[in-house]
Amino acid sequence: MIYVLMGVLMAAILLIVTVLLRNAPAWTAAPGIAVRLTTYLRTHQANLVTDAVFSELEAPRLQMNAEQSSQRIRQTVKQLGWRVQEDRLPTGVLHAVAASPLLHFQDDIRVSIQGKGNASIISAESRSRIGQADFAANAGHLYLFKQLLIDPSLTTHRSD
Repeated sequence: MIYVLMGVLMAAILLIVTVLLRNAPAWTAAPGIAVRLTTYLRTHQANLVTDAVFSELEAPRLQMNAEQSSQRIRQTVKQLGWRVQEDRLPTGVLHAVAASPLLHFQDDIRVSIQGKGNASIISAESRSRIGQADFAANAGHLYLFKQLLIDPSLTTHRSD
């Protein structure tokens, strides 16, 4: 019986490590590995916001008006293969769904624009539908979204 329990425990640990490595968080960046690991194992959401704790989740500023930013967002969402559920940009929210490649969990992503003349700040939230921990999946969604939003010529390294 103890060997079965040890086997299940080892399988669970292996799955967690595999998913964390697959999601490729910025382990060594501020505020450090302890805060990041705690966050990834205790939360099921991430946000692109101004003054983000994790610098890779700082809300991007695009040098284009809200309508142009809306088009860029739509292009990026399509490039990522996310399913659009609702699109009320530029004045409302674009709601899309991303599926994790390994276990096909569904994550809801909501993107909005704060337009200021010829500049736009893009905010977003990615939230897992189930579970208490996302193992950095939502931060990964938003980080990749931000990178492609800033530079559409990049290719995705993830298939979600």
